[in-house]
Amino acid sequence: AATVHRMAVHALQVLPVLIPAAVLGVAIFRRVRQPKPPTLSICANLVVHDVGATIAWWTCKLGFTIGFTVDDKKDFAMGKVLPGSVFGTVKLGDAEIMMQTAQSLSSDLPSVITPDHKPGLSGTIYLRGVDPDVVRPRLADTDVIKEPKLEWYGMYEMYIRDPNGYVLCLAVPKGAPPA
Repeated sequence: AATVHRMAVHALQVLPVLIPAAVLGVAIFRRVRQPKPPTLSICANLVVHDVGATIAWWTCKLGFTIGFTVDDKKDFAMGKVLPGSVFGTVKLGDAEIMMQTAQSLSSDLPSVITPDHKPGLSGTIYLRGVDPDVVRPRLADTDVIKEPKLEWYGMYEMYIRDPNGYVLCLAVPKGAPPA
């Protein structure tokens, strides 16, 4: 009986506040946190002779840390260089640089990179956070090198060429990353 009494007293304390609001048609809104829009990050993918040696240079000379590497069998390792790595990343704060052998990149983009391609001012500019499906309708007069595709590492990617000839990869995460 005491519990029922406490509930009735509480209801009488709350009802005078709720009833007038309902009678007057006043909407009481709870502030809802909106999802944060995706962050755009631009990450260069440099063509290199040797991923391991290049990572060593970036980490030793410039103070970057190893992000991850991938070998030619698509084995994946966080924070270390796999023997025979064909792709890798280094990071410093929020900055990230990707690096890939010409042999590996040529299998993805044979019309742009050949297996004997020499490193230099080349490679792709990876625009993580730009959804290919959102921008595709605006690309009618753009050279599309590779149509949107979900890659094995969980990124949905599309390759295009800008008016200056730079190859851009538009990418968003849409699948599960490698385990």
